[in-house]
Amino acid sequence: MRLAGIDIGTNTLRLLIVEASNRQWNEIYSERQVTRLGEGFFQDRHLSSPAIQRTEKALHSFNQSIRKFRCDEVVAIATSAVREARNQSEFLNLMKIRIPLEIKVISGEEEARLTWLGICQSVSAPTEFRVLIDIGGGSTEWIVADRQKILNKWSLPLGVVFLTEQYLLSDPPLPVEMDDMKVRIQQSLLEVKSSMGRIWERKVPITWIGTAGTLTTLAAMDLELERYSFERINGFILQRKRIEDLFNCLISRKKDERRGMKGLEAGREDIIVTGVLILLEAMSILDFGQVVVSDHGLREGIIIDRLQKLGLSD
Repeated sequence: MRLAGIDIGTNTLRLLIVEASNRQWNEIYSERQVTRLGEGFFQDRHLSSPAIQRTEKALHSFNQSIRKFRCDEVVAIATSAVREARNQSEFLNLMKIRIPLEIKVISGEEEARLTWLGICQSVSAPTEFRVLIDIGGGSTEWIVADRQKILNKWSLPLGVVFLTEQYLLSDPPLPVEMDDMKVRIQQSLLEVKSSMGRIWERKVPITWIGTAGTLTTLAAMDLELERYSFERINGFILQRKRIEDLFNCLISRKKDERRGMKGLEAGREDIIVTGVLILLEAMSILDFGQVVVSDHGLREGIIIDRLQKLGLSD
C-alpha cells in the first residue's frame, strides 16, 4: 500500500509518501515548500488571498507527486493557521474543488499527539521521562511522556510567524521589540512549568527533544551544512551555549544578511530569530542545557497513525 501524508502548517507544507508492507513502512518520496499560509493572519484572523494562492500552488504540486507514485490513500492535516481562521470553511472548500483535496483540521492537542507518534520512531531517549517541544509557525506544542505513554500535552499560542509579525517590526529587530516578545513567551512558558507537576518537582532525569523547522535549522547551522542531511541532523544534540552564539549572530544581522549563513533554510530568515528565542527561554525557565533534534514530527505521525488504524503498523 502507498500512503501519502500532508502537513499543512502555518509556515511550511510537507508531503511524505511511503510504501507500507509487513507492518513496516519506507519513505519513497518527500517534499516541503514554504508558503507562509499564516502571513498577516494575526491582524484579522483571516487567511489572505496571496497566502492561499501560494498554498494552493504547493498542494497542486504535491497532488502531481501523489498521482505519479500512484498512492492508494491521502491524509491531509491542517494545523494552527487554518484551525483558527475565520475563513476556514472557504479555504477548505476551495482546496476541495481546486486540487481536489479533503483536508482535516486538528486541535492543538491532537497535533501534539501525532507529532509524538512521529518522534517515537525517530530518536531514542535513555531516560524514563522525556519532554518534546515542537515550535511551529502558529503554535508551540509541548508533550511530557514516559516510556509507555503521554502524560500531559499542551498547545501554546507561540508561533514563529504570528509572533514575528506582531513584535519584530524592525530589521534587524530593536532591543525593545525583543524584550516585549520575550515577556509574552515567558508568560506562556511559566504556565507549562507550573503544569509539569511531579516530574518537575522531583527533578527526575529528562531527555529534551525538539522538532520542526527552528530546531532542524539550528542543527544545520551548527553543523554549517551546505545541503540538508537527515543522517546528520536527526539525533543531533544542540547545546545551549552554541544556540546562544547563533542567536547573537542572527539578531545582529538584517534578513538579507542572514540568507548567506550556512544551514539557514531559505524562507526562514525572518522568523528564525523568534524560534530561537522561544527555545532559549524554554531552556532558561525549564532549566535544561541541551536538546536532541528530531527530523521526524507531525508528517510522520500522520502516516503512522493512519497505518495503525488500518492495522498495517504496530
